[in-house]
Amino acid sequence: MATAARSGVPAATSRGVVMPRAIPGLVVAINWSALGQVAVVTVVVAVIIAALMSLSNWCLTPAEGATVTTPRKAVGYALMGVMALIVLGGLYLMIPYFH
Repeated sequence: MATAARSGVPAATSRGVVMPRAIPGLVVAINWSALGQVAVVTVVVAVIIAALMSLSNWCLTPAEGATVTTPRKAVGYALMGVMALIVLGGLYLMIPYFH
């Protein structure tokens, strides 16, 4: 007989799929405040990354008939580096293997 993952409670099967049974006394609570914070931070960081990408693209793309100056190139690559650090920091926070 199959058991539900990590609970040791026997599981019911339906067409070969293991379905966990209800565990008496188990209460599932959702921290809506934390979920809201995650949603807000996600939107804010997405806007920041899009703005950094747009600014770096503007710095690295010359206008018609113009050339990109060295300081402008440096700023463009620096913005890309900041954007990469933000993305890598987010990956570090999401992947528990790194902690």
